[in-house]
Amino acid sequence: MTDDPEAKETVRVSEWNSDGFAERLNEAFSGRSAYSIEKQTGIAQSLVRKYLSGQATPGADKLVLLAQASGCSVDWLATGRESGGRPTADIDRYGRAERFELPASAVEEAQRRLDDIATMLEEAESLPLEVENSPKGGPNMRALRDIRQIAHDDILPRDIRMRAAQYGEMGFQDPRLAELREQLERENFRTLGNRFREIAADLDSAIKEVGYEPGRLVREGLKTAMYSHGLTRDGAVTLLQFLQADQEQRNGR
Repeated sequence: MTDDPEAKETVRVSEWNSDGFAERLNEAFSGRSAYSIEKQTGIAQSLVRKYLSGQATPGADKLVLLAQASGCSVDWLATGRESGGRPTADIDRYGRAERFELPASAVEEAQRRLDDIATMLEEAESLPLEVENSPKGGPNMRALRDIRQIAHDDILPRDIRMRAAQYGEMGFQDPRLAELREQLERENFRTLGNRFREIAADLDSAIKEVGYEPGRLVREGLKTAMYSHGLTRDGAVTLLQFLQADQEQRNGR
């Protein structure tokens, strides 16, 4: 393994264990793509791939960037030992934050690139675009490369990944991207199904608490409000109480 010559030694890490670094780095980023890591850290994809594959180790500056991006302690990433002073709340055994929040800039960059590719496909004389005989660094190859990176980046929102996979299938007839699009669509349907079941259960619970059974149209309207407009179970309780009071007032007339 070779040191990264670009980094400046500004941070000292005790007992640097380079032999296990690639394994820990892969653990820390949970299979995230080099594209995703580059967007968060600013470290070039080429270097990230070398770090992940064990072909190189970062200098201290880049080690700090990687630790910050993954939520790990620098000491664990460098040595495999947990730092005594690291926080324990919401941290797993690797010293990594349980939840990772993707920067908005990464999402915006993926959307911008897909917008450019959409324009490229719209202006093409015919589809699919040629890649086998096109220059290695040509626009077609760059577009397909970016599509694959975005589509396989499981940190990006699913709708963006589905859009990328669709462009790969439509614009390049890539069979793997076609399979990925189908897989993402199935996952999306399962997610929607689970969400609908949660909403139905929350609404049933609210109805039981209030003791008021709304009509079918009102029930469906409440479900729509809970799904599309973020109405909570407590908010549904308040609305049902209002509807109940209104119904009782009407019946008393």
